[in-house]
Amino acid sequence: MHAKLALSAAALLCAAAPSFAGSINYIGRAVGFARNATFTDKTSTQTAFSLTSESENAIGGHGYATTSFSFTGGTVRARNHACVGSGDGAYPGDQADATSEVFLPSQNLFVRSSTLPDGAQVAITICYSISATMSGELLNSNADNNFSRNSMSIRINEQPIVSAQQQAQNGWNGFTNSGDFAGQSGGTVTKAGSYTFNVRVNRSFSLRLSMSSHSQAFLESQPASAPNSVCQGTAGCAMTFGLGAITPGARLEWQGADWTGNCNPSLPLIPENPVPAPGAAAALAGLGAWATRRRRN
Repeated sequence: MHAKLALSAAALLCAAAPSFAGSINYIGRAVGFARNATFTDKTSTQTAFSLTSESENAIGGHGYATTSFSFTGGTVRARNHACVGSGDGAYPGDQADATSEVFLPSQNLFVRSSTLPDGAQVAITICYSISATMSGELLNSNADNNFSRNSMSIRINEQPIVSAQQQAQNGWNGFTNSGDFAGQSGGTVTKAGSYTFNVRVNRSFSLRLSMSSHSQAFLESQPASAPNSVCQGTAGCAMTFGLGAITPGARLEWQGADWTGNCNPSLPLIPENPVPAPGAAAALAGLGAWATRRRRN
């Protein structure tokens, strides 16, 4: 009998679980964790990357996370999935966890022009589109310590332009959408908008953004009393951002090159849920058909 663990999104108080404490020293992160299994906490300090991390234990606990980002391309994409299930040999206390993150520090974008004089005022419109989705199920187990969360933000000159959150927990029976997602219902939400401001030629403005997506699954039921217990959660999000409009004759420059970003809708860019890799599917064969199904949902 395994003791119940006290868990939170900020700190996973479980032996060998990834730590979320301390200062952030990365731009991107992906970590998939399953209890009592090896895992890789993948990070990047670059402004363009694609990261994937996956972990699976011997009894079907599975954590998967993918995160990709391109500042020049104006795109953030993320998906994560955590699931546990009783199957043969499973036990109360099995845990899986998955996190996708982007924390971009302030980037300076300069206004340049070959025709407008130095210091001339230029109107700039930055476009954005944000989308998030989540789902999960809890079968034959208590609803506790299980959740999915999405959060996104954009700041221009430290002015909050985007702030959106989504959450579901304890069985995924309902979704809480707040901030820029407020007023929308269901597990899939999206919002597009723009922000217009003025900057002078050969001056700069700052842009920074963040995205955090997290799923956690924790199994409490005794296999003997609930042999088909399953707990799984998945979350994903996408963001696009770019130059929507600018005064004729002016352009934006980032690190010495023209910058336009991306003004296309973000919702189609949310990655699909993971499917079992050939090796993983074979390892799960003894757990029954539900083991494959739960990883596709």
